[in-house]
Amino acid sequence: MLEEAADMPTRPTIRRLPGTRAFEHAVNALTQAIRDGVYRAGDRLVESRLTRELGVSRSTLREVLRRLSSEGLIRLEPHRGAVVRSFTRRDVSELLHVREVLEGFAAGLAAQNAAAAEPRRQIQDRLDRIAAIRAGREQVDYLEDNSSFHQFIMDLGDNRTLAQQIRQLQLPYVRSWYFEQLKSADWERSLNEHEQILTAILDGDAALAGQLMSAHIRRTRKLFENLPDEMFDDDEGRGSRGEEAQADRRTNA
Repeated sequence: MLEEAADMPTRPTIRRLPGTRAFEHAVNALTQAIRDGVYRAGDRLVESRLTRELGVSRSTLREVLRRLSSEGLIRLEPHRGAVVRSFTRRDVSELLHVREVLEGFAAGLAAQNAAAAEPRRQIQDRLDRIAAIRAGREQVDYLEDNSSFHQFIMDLGDNRTLAQQIRQLQLPYVRSWYFEQLKSADWERSLNEHEQILTAILDGDAALAGQLMSAHIRRTRKLFENLPDEMFDDDEGRGSRGEEAQADRRTNA
């Protein structure tokens, strides 16, 4: 049972969209909060606060926490409850190695499914947006645009089992820190790679789309390998950046 509400960051009440079931709303909202870095590695998720913020019962919240645990976003620890998962450098490298294969496969499937008019229009819209970003006609949110790009490829691939496996291999809080470290040249190269992948998909070239996506994830893995040690949990279990930050919040409260 979790009792220390002070351990969690302050977050406003999250309103549920009309027509959304309480369980689905809570899963989506809490997942997004973790992916956005509102809750970071080592943060304890206090049940009393979450039931209030999410507007769900304790029984529903516990179902939500079990779902997030199965997806690798949190850990359920005896006597501590739910804790946002932390990642070692090795964890990140291994996850991205697997994503090279799975997302490459997803891009190949997307190319096979791109013959119909509606997918082609959506792909062209994304290519037009890339051109507009380059020309300075549109603002860009790199974290959001990158997430949207990879989700679009999974949606176009239209394989629910594959999409679920890829989601379980995503890196929530580490991802936001990673994007903070990138330089303009990295952004430009990533944008170029997105354009090449979308073009291969539009051309129906499954083999090339898969190769380009795998190379894109591989380059991301190489960039992760160069991030500073404080962005990862300690391989020997001495603690994580999230746990240190949590301790700092308690000390300064």
